[in-house]
Amino acid sequence: MSTDVRPYLVPSPTTVAWEPWVLVDGEDSSELPDVLDGWDSGTDLFIRRRITVDYDRLSAETELPHDVHLVATTSWTSSTSGMSESARPVAVTDSRPVVLEASLPGDRIGGVLRIRTTVTTANAPQFRSSGVAALPGSILVEDRCQVALEGTLSMFPVHGIDFSHTSLHPSASWHLESSPDLHAPFLGAFRLLLNRLDSELMKAVERGAKSTRQQGLVDELTHQIGVLLLELAIAHRSELEDRDVWPAESVGDVLGRMLARALADGPIQMPLGPQDLPRFRTMLDGVVRAAGQGRGFE
Repeated sequence: MSTDVRPYLVPSPTTVAWEPWVLVDGEDSSELPDVLDGWDSGTDLFIRRRITVDYDRLSAETELPHDVHLVATTSWTSSTSGMSESARPVAVTDSRPVVLEASLPGDRIGGVLRIRTTVTTANAPQFRSSGVAALPGSILVEDRCQVALEGTLSMFPVHGIDFSHTSLHPSASWHLESSPDLHAPFLGAFRLLLNRLDSELMKAVERGAKSTRQQGLVDELTHQIGVLLLELAIAHRSELEDRDVWPAESVGDVLGRMLARALADGPIQMPLGPQDLPRFRTMLDGVVRAAGQGRGFE
């Protein structure tokens, strides 16, 4: 709920019952999680929720005249693209439940997705009264939630450069810029660099439909980056475990969640010598695949 003080009467928070957002996939649906693992960049999301407005109570508390109509609106903002969009408003005419739906285009979302639902006025009253919402679009009540879209490639900005003009090995396909500062904003500290000399990979990561081979290249890249991020999380394990909560969207927040998922599969056995490295790498590979990053088993 917003804590802004508005220059007109607003209803009490309990005037609207907000049911959770549901992620719809064909005939299946599940509650939208705080973190959506395994999301593929470019994949559309379809979400749905119900809200119930105590219409008579809202009207009484806001003193809105009967000629003012109400609508429920859904909007969203992506942290990576910075783009904001909204779904078609739905009229609220009485106290019956209202179903809100939104299709979020995969080529315009990524990173942390902030979703806002509002109940607003749709028109101005014929006669204005002091302290009563008078402008169309006046927000009476709102609800906010957010979901982190962790499809690995969607987690940070991606840039294509020619590695032969840098200190990076010219035959490498990619490089992940990172930071040891766990308090730093993740999106500002991490950046994925793709070598333009690998034109096949560059084309594969572009938005839109992919061939089987292109999807395979993207899956392999996603998997390798996931393993590297998990290695970074393990390298910072003592610091990450010394603090329960890190600033939202910080390096510590992202790596901490990756470490927690890895530990949920069982204790992490660090290699004691060269003979332990193969088993350690296999463990990393399995944890990352189990989290939905990269190619899954058919």
